[in-house]
Amino acid sequence: MKIKILALVILALANMTAAAQTATVKDTVMRTYPFSDPNPVPQPSGVYPYYKYETFAFEPEDAVWKMVVLENDYLRVKIFPEIGGKIWSIYDKTQGKELFYDNDVVKFREIALRGPWTSGGIEFNYGVIGHAPTCSHPVDYEISHKDDGSVSCYIGVQELLTRTRWMVEVNLPKDAVWVRTRAFWHNSSGVYQPYYTWANSGVEVTPEMKLIYPSSYSIAHDGRIFPYPVDEAGRDLSEYSQQNFGLDKSYHPGGSHKNWFGVYWPEREVGMLHYALRDEKLGRKYFSWTQSGQGEIWVGLLTDTRPQYVELQSGRLFNQNLWESVSTPYKQTLFTPYGTDEWNEYWLPFSGIGDDVNGLTLRAAVNVEPGADGVMVGVFALQGISGKLELKGAEGETLSSRDITLEPSESFSESFSVGGDALKSITLDGRTLWSSDSQETDRPSEINKDFSLDSAQGLTVYAKYLVGMRKYPDAEWRVDKALEMDPSLIPALNLKALLCARSMDYEEAYRYADKVLAIDEYDPQANYISGQAAAALGKVYDAMDRFEVAAITPELRSAACTELAKLHFKAGEKELAADYLKKSLVGNAYNVTAYYLLYQIAPAEDILEKIEGLDLLTHFPDVERMLAGEISSDELSESIREELKWQNYIEFAAFYSELGLKDKASRLLAACPEQNALVALWRAWLEGDTGAIVSAESCPVDLVFPFREESAAPLEWAVENGGSWRSRYLLAMLKDFLGHKDEAISLMSGNESDYAPYYCYRSQLTESKEDMLKAHQMDPDEWRYRLYLAQRYYRDGKYDEAIELTGKYYYKHSENFHIGDIYVKSLIAAGEYRKADKAVMSLRILPFEGQAGSHVMYRDIKLHLAAESIDRGRYKDALARIAEAQEWPESLGVGKPYDDLIDTTLENWLTAIVYKRLGSDSLSEEYLSKVKNSVLLDSFEEVTTKTNGSYPELMSMLGNLDASSDKKLF
Repeated sequence: MKIKILALVILALANMTAAAQTATVKDTVMRTYPFSDPNPVPQPSGVYPYYKYETFAFEPEDAVWKMVVLENDYLRVKIFPEIGGKIWSIYDKTQGKELFYDNDVVKFREIALRGPWTSGGIEFNYGVIGHAPTCSHPVDYEISHKDDGSVSCYIGVQELLTRTRWMVEVNLPKDAVWVRTRAFWHNSSGVYQPYYTWANSGVEVTPEMKLIYPSSYSIAHDGRIFPYPVDEAGRDLSEYSQQNFGLDKSYHPGGSHKNWFGVYWPEREVGMLHYALRDEKLGRKYFSWTQSGQGEIWVGLLTDTRPQYVELQSGRLFNQNLWESVSTPYKQTLFTPYGTDEWNEYWLPFSGIGDDVNGLTLRAAVNVEPGADGVMVGVFALQGISGKLELKGAEGETLSSRDITLEPSESFSESFSVGGDALKSITLDGRTLWSSDSQETDRPSEINKDFSLDSAQGLTVYAKYLVGMRKYPDAEWRVDKALEMDPSLIPALNLKALLCARSMDYEEAYRYADKVLAIDEYDPQANYISGQAAAALGKVYDAMDRFEVAAITPELRSAACTELAKLHFKAGEKELAADYLKKSLVGNAYNVTAYYLLYQIAPAEDILEKIEGLDLLTHFPDVERMLAGEISSDELSESIREELKWQNYIEFAAFYSELGLKDKASRLLAACPEQNALVALWRAWLEGDTGAIVSAESCPVDLVFPFREESAAPLEWAVENGGSWRSRYLLAMLKDFLGHKDEAISLMSGNESDYAPYYCYRSQLTESKEDMLKAHQMDPDEWRYRLYLAQRYYRDGKYDEAIELTGKYYYKHSENFHIGDIYVKSLIAAGEYRKADKAVMSLRILPFEGQAGSHVMYRDIKLHLAAESIDRGRYKDALARIAEAQEWPESLGVGKPYDDLIDTTLENWLTAIVYKRLGSDSLSEEYLSKVKNSVLLDSFEEVTTKTNGSYPELMSMLGNLDASSDKKLF
């Protein structure tokens, strides 16, 4: 997006000779199953300020997608910048093999945080949890032909959940056999943020596929430790063929210092590896759908002609942790204010050296295997290598050697007459390629027995963990409880101050932080949070004082100096501000925000170039060039390719506004091509123009969800100066998100609006059925209001109302399985099993990951109809219904698990009753022997014995099964 750099890149490409390295952008037509229908109602507890897409196409269409292609003599890389910047494919040209999962279709299904997700390739996840909000949406991108002969594609986006910005450079070198991905992630928010980042690659499954994960155990999502690669049952889980049991597999292999993992396909005689320095990527993960029908159903859901895939992932932390992981050593960490992280990963092929890699550097992949007369040594060159290959013993003595010369992607394999126990290392010209060291690590894997989550310290640890997951209300009550137990616990006081500051309750943030300073004047977090609160309260010298003390300690020195620079800049002390910014760059040289500030002090092109050298995709340089008249507003807009373009304009406007540069902020917002009510109200506030409020409120509020604390001032100003329901609605959403639900309700009470999402949202705040009914009446074609209202009727036990609301609509819109789901549930609850049977058999569900409730409903219906048939003496029909209950129609979106995971207790019990009543005692006993439920066993004689000439009714005994078990695990 950088206009000048783009021109240079185009010039470079135009002057390229027929070199092997190319970087091109082209349109490609792909068979696509699109998504649509964003939810217009804010969901503050979910992915706010993003919105979810909830409609997915059953039928495909051809769509044109931008595709970046990087290519050298060895590899061809395809990148789709409009689908999250995903690396779609890496193709090994030397072997004629795909290394990843090159999906032949773009088949969006509900997997990600915002809904749509596609399988395959390599996706980049940042923020709170994967699959990230940006993974299926356009991101910024740029291509570059570099001086070293390599080619790169840069992808990146502003991440709104954390207000951080990430960029990944996908680099293909001139003369090496790897793809390097360099990540650059900056926390420009000035506050602690959640810290989650994983690269998720998908590779194609073959029956004999072998995993390569050096490890001695596996960490689960809940932090528990399990044996790996050989499990408790003696299965070698590194062999895909031995994973044919149980549920979906999710392993985080650990316990090894070896910094690579990958996969080998014996059928193809090629493998793929991931390599990174261990301090840059601690976490490794393997995920696979189970090999039963429960997992295989996802093949058809996610592709058209490709086979199954598995995921190989790398992360900055050891595991992707669920809530339960807090009970183990595997917790969350937080992203330091103004912190910047950079790391490199390498994705590479290997072949010609066997099915394993037990030594890896960026020179070569090595496999050493014992042979009949010594050891077999295989070397796959990742770049051109030449020299003496030496096999060495324990004292460094040479046991055998030979000269080798290999071009990139060439391999060498030879047997050496060296005893396997004697061989300790292999070197090439003195540099180690392989070592016999096991490199196992010994870290604590179970929680300290003296530690309790119920203690004040434990509750504080738990609260911090939840802050890292963006679960702020759950964090707050725990830290409050901790302070009740120990009012002077410093970490709890600091965390409470942080939570108060997040809620814009700056007086309380200041008070809690000062409680810490009354214990320890030098506590860095207390000083930093107190400084921010003081600045917000206008206590400038107190803010400076706190930041100056915080700057003593390394953890927050750069952040404190950055904040001090802002204060001095606003005070007109630009030289002193520049001094603090230079200090902030000592130990944090990649603090992009510091360079943004330096440019305000002394605008110079070299500062913009420095910024672009750090983060090529940040829009700040082009924003400044547009404001200076060097480029047009249209050129700026065209350079921003990511989704939610307008959010970038507000982000930089907030930056300028904080510094008192209101004119720059206003001119920037005037140039925004996506004018909505929030953008317009910001501009009216910046200009102090109360007369502009009316025209600002005429702009759309659709899918505009305020979340920045800086938006409070413009919106409060608009409300105070006669703003209509639109201003109140926007401010209410912000207040609710920041933890002030009562204020949000107050802002929306008594207002009249012609906007249905307004009433739907107010209904969510107040649980008002009347508001939900009004939203539905205002927009009866919006299926969500109908759904929410039906769900309310269902919860209130008003099943007939729910059926009336959904039945006719469902049969008219049978593709809407959301409505179909609540319709069937309501029919079941009302005892209308025959109608429910008709409806459930017409459902066609596109599931989300973890969805299972539809089959529970289906089984519930079939078993109740079987019981009804038994009650009426229709035993043949009853047996047919029982058989149907044990089927797994794929139209319901749930595949059949392994038999040992299926509970058929009720089926066997009902079958035993049928045969008992038919007089087939032996068959009855056969089925009854499979029933282990004592309650059912105790009732068997009762239900097979006539009283007053008739059997007891079974229908009333069954009750309803629980169909609410749907969950998204990750």
